[in-house]
Amino acid sequence: MAAPVKLTKAEGVALVAALEKRVGYDALAFALVGAIGAERAGKLIAEKQGRISKAETVALVKAVIPLVPGDTLKAKIKLAIAALRRAIPDKARQDAILAYVVEKIKEYKYGQESQPSASSAYQTAGTVCGYGPVNNHWRLPDHVVDQILNRMQLKNVRAYKVESVGHANEDVLGTPSKLEQMKRATLYAVDGCAKRGIYYHVTMFNDNAGKSNWRNDGPALSKRLPQAKAFIDWFAETVSPKGVFVVIVGETRTTAGKELEKYGAKKLKAAGFKIGNNNGSRPQETTSFGGIRTDFFEYHPVKTTIWPKHKAAHVTSDTGAILAQLNEAGNVYGRGNPAAISAWRAAGVAAGYAFVIYYGFDVAEYDEPAIDAMGNPQAKPSDGGSSDWPAELAEVAWLHASVRDWPQTAKMSASISGGQIQFPYDKATAWPVATSGTGKDTNANVWAIAKVGGRWQAGTWEWLRKGQTSKPVGCLDGSKGDHFKVKPLSTWRPKSGERFYILVSGHARTAGRTVKERSNVSEVVWP
Repeated sequence: MAAPVKLTKAEGVALVAALEKRVGYDALAFALVGAIGAERAGKLIAEKQGRISKAETVALVKAVIPLVPGDTLKAKIKLAIAALRRAIPDKARQDAILAYVVEKIKEYKYGQESQPSASSAYQTAGTVCGYGPVNNHWRLPDHVVDQILNRMQLKNVRAYKVESVGHANEDVLGTPSKLEQMKRATLYAVDGCAKRGIYYHVTMFNDNAGKSNWRNDGPALSKRLPQAKAFIDWFAETVSPKGVFVVIVGETRTTAGKELEKYGAKKLKAAGFKIGNNNGSRPQETTSFGGIRTDFFEYHPVKTTIWPKHKAAHVTSDTGAILAQLNEAGNVYGRGNPAAISAWRAAGVAAGYAFVIYYGFDVAEYDEPAIDAMGNPQAKPSDGGSSDWPAELAEVAWLHASVRDWPQTAKMSASISGGQIQFPYDKATAWPVATSGTGKDTNANVWAIAKVGGRWQAGTWEWLRKGQTSKPVGCLDGSKGDHFKVKPLSTWRPKSGERFYILVSGHARTAGRTVKERSNVSEVVWP
């Protein structure tokens, strides 16, 4: 294990300058803010002041590695090494820093950022609580988005709120490079939400654009109508509608906003999306856009004590007045006050509103206390009885008997270390024993679910004796032969960094059965 390294002020400044040259000022600035906070990032970038601690070095590595060009981790490391050697001339310090940084990169990539043990099913009953880095969503590094979504999944915060084009003064629609970055961020977050059973709740455009308040001093929607319609087209054609709620225009009041609503309603409803209205900021019911009925309505209260008339409302804290009540020190642009947010959330849940969403206005960092404050212990996610099942495994090719609908009675957590694939499960000694296809007494099969040829394939690869909870890695890497015995998994060999799932069930490889029960599925990454 490499020795921890604490960068000097000069080394920190030199490294930041090298990174800025490689990834760009804006991307680096937002990565640093997400990693070490706005104040520390500002001193490093603008004032060239401050010393980077060991903890901040780790956070910096995690924030920056997704931004480094390169299709593979190896390519990213190679480029990072070259940049670091140019930034820090002393060979001994280069070697010490590199050893530590490369170790942290590998930890980040392969298994240290584990997914939370929580349901990946969409919530279908009770109040859905939400959180979002709304205006800055498209500028956040991927690892910060993952941090946010992982925490939300863990705490039962089941709606991720964003405003597609961010602040009007950034003119995302009129700046091609920003628009492409936003589209990529949209697809990443939509996919991340779907995998975790989190609704993607988006307001595409805001009709306050062009006004002088709240960073809206940019082009009005009327100046960006062609670009806005083109974005709607792209969204309808590219984004999966599952689990996605769309407010086409927020706080609609202009002719341009109403035109976009009619255009978007036709396109998005035809593509299968649920659409909502936010006309005038505080509507009390759904409406129609060009004869097309909305599915929901979003309400923006001005006080924590003010709520809409109807419980079907999607209540979002998108006003300066309520944010002054919900944020630390009354700062509309600041981080949330956990106590105030928690009390507001609890009131909305108790009243039974459909959605209650905290609006993280202008926060470009991971705000864990605010997310935790929106945690909803009353939420009961459900997907028809299989809440443990990841959303991305909705369609699986079962190469042996399908155990998808077998009751999940066992708890299991899979990992790979020390040359072993480990899958301890709490029914290892409880399930009955029977003679397996090998002629030996066993009580279970272990499965792998891997993506081959663009499709998830599931197959058993070992019989398990009573109490057995691990197997050598050679059973999957080919060094001990083919253990699946069925195509296409018989020729599949996991690659370094490849993500797949492990599952344990009663006998499923042949006609004979022990029990028709299974464990949860557990995600692993091949080392």
